[in-house]
Amino acid sequence: MSKYHEMTSTHETLRETASPINTVRSKNPGPLASWFSHTILTLGTFAFVWLLCVAFAFAPAQAQVTSTATHPTTPSLPTAWSGWSEVPGNGFTLSAPGTTDYQGSLYVFVRGTDDRIYQNWLTGYSWSGWSEVPGNGFTPAALVATVYQGSLSVFVRGTDDRIYQNRLTGNSWSGWSEVPGNGRTPAGPAAAVYPYQGALYVFVRGTDDRIYQNILT
Repeated sequence: MSKYHEMTSTHETLRETASPINTVRSKNPGPLASWFSHTILTLGTFAFVWLLCVAFAFAPAQAQVTSTATHPTTPSLPTAWSGWSEVPGNGFTLSAPGTTDYQGSLYVFVRGTDDRIYQNWLTGYSWSGWSEVPGNGFTPAALVATVYQGSLSVFVRGTDDRIYQNRLTGNSWSGWSEVPGNGRTPAGPAAAVYPYQGALYVFVRGTDDRIYQNILT
């Protein structure tokens, strides 16, 4: 009994001693398992980098398509001139015309050969024909027209070298009146609206050949 007990005890001791070795072996994978894990990691990293490259390469093209769809190309405007043709109405002038658009019509103003002021306006594709601007005005020079605060204004040099205006509001003309300031000019005036200030500027050549301005606000 004692010898059997001694052999059993020795066998148990050997089993306990071998147990850590088995544990260590179970925790350390073999060479094949290590190679397989390394291969999987390498392939996964390569696939991830490849997907990033594809994504960055595709992103600009997609952005360009989106931008084109959001902002369509503006059609090019016609660039061909029609060639010169007479404004209908059989009019004559001694000076350069003035023109502006007002209430959907294109107005042309001229100094007639009798120094009176005439108008002809285009609505759609039809001209009105030449007619005198109401007010019995005269000018020895070119004139100018512009639209300001809902009215069309025509500015001229009078036969006395003073600066006059006639204003069209709706269908009614105000008649000729001198632009305040007691200015004189030996040439035709110029006028323009300056939206930044909401003001109307009139420019003239003075009798001393300097350039003068008069501002309506």
